[in-house]
Amino acid sequence: FTDSIEIIFQAKVGATAAAGYRIVEKDKATSGDGYLNEKQNYLLETDLYRLRLNPTTGVVESLITKKDNKEWIDQTTRKKFNEIGGYFYQQQRFLSSADGKNEISILANGSLEKTAEIKGKIGDHPFVQKISLVTGQPAIDFETTIHWSKSEGVGDSYAQKSGYKSEDFRKAFYTDTSKLCIYFPANLKNVILYKDAPFDVTEGRLANTFF
Repeated sequence: FTDSIEIIFQAKVGATAAAGYRIVEKDKATSGDGYLNEKQNYLLETDLYRLRLNPTTGVVESLITKKDNKEWIDQTTRKKFNEIGGYFYQQQRFLSSADGKNEISILANGSLEKTAEIKGKIGDHPFVQKISLVTGQPAIDFETTIHWSKSEGVGDSYAQKSGYKSEDFRKAFYTDTSKLCIYFPANLKNVILYKDAPFDVTEGRLANTFF
């Protein structure tokens, strides 16, 4: 229903109990901490996180945990946090959601939930992203929808028309850097990656996870 209203509140209910709540109208509404700061950056803040969006592209510029004031985004890489990108081989170029100016809206700015929506295009294709933070919840929800305006090839261009042979060393589906990706460059130190293999688990020794 277009005129429906969703209300979110913290409730305490015992494991084998029931609880009833009622809504009371107040004279003055209270707002949360999602706002534009003096540098015109969108801020989403809960008791656990402080998240800042770039006002032009909508990518996440900063993600800080309040308990230790740690910045979790790698600021040294070219890829941006929550950026969509890939090699569109029919156009023979890499495209990114951060190539142009995108529209940012704050959908929820209450004391319990903060949600931002980013609308834009990657090439000719519209996309919508939603980022939601909830008070007391360690998980941050990222949702991405791409509305493809036409059939588009994304990935490595090798043998896309002629087809590959099984004995070929190069195969398009091996090249992860060209695939459609959403990037989350994280500021992590001394990372160890374990990989599931048939009948075994192995420790990765590569410099990165891209093939």
